[in-house]
Amino acid sequence: MTALVLLFLISPAHTHAQEVIYQPGKDIRDPVLIREVKPIYTEDAKNRKVQGSVELSVVVRADGSVGDTQVTRSLDPDLDQEAIKAARQWRFRPGTKDGDPVNVQVAIEMSFTLRDAAPVYKVSSAGVTAPKATKIVNPDYDDSARQERIEGTVELEGIVEQNGAISAVHVVKSLDERLDRQALKALRQWQFSPGQKDGVAVRVQVRVEMSFTVK
Repeated sequence: MTALVLLFLISPAHTHAQEVIYQPGKDIRDPVLIREVKPIYTEDAKNRKVQGSVELSVVVRADGSVGDTQVTRSLDPDLDQEAIKAARQWRFRPGTKDGDPVNVQVAIEMSFTLRDAAPVYKVSSAGVTAPKATKIVNPDYDDSARQERIEGTVELEGIVEQNGAISAVHVVKSLDERLDRQALKALRQWQFSPGQKDGVAVRVQVRVEMSFTVK
């Protein structure tokens, strides 16, 4: 099974393939992941017990698609290629400069871990009990979004692991890129009492809504 971590690089803008490519920074809004495709963990790699992470440098285009993709930290030739193929199918709310969508370079880390190979259940599955939040972290209200009186709800999805941590968090219903980012940051800090199936802790997919209201 694979775990995914989205990282952001910070460095000056540069030109690539005759296009300006920015890095998230003071004047650049980060891209926000809205569709994630997991890489295939090949049977050959599993049989060889290859585990670890592939780090990629990718360009998130102004239309939210993924452009140039390069391996910056290799794990295994087969898994490197699977990570590239998966990343090229990801979709983002694009990064912006002065409110306009721009090309932004980010780093994506994809981890391949044999111990995470347990199946993922839905709460609606027969015999599966829902995880219960034991630690809730409320999102910060981005100051500029508050000043603009942006209100509403961000809907997120993730997987509650057997140890109660939450992974693979992503936005399924966006409100505003600044508030999406705060919601993602908050949910990644939550802890749960894991869901169970037949009395045994299992991985369960959950949806969480985070509301932003100007008071």
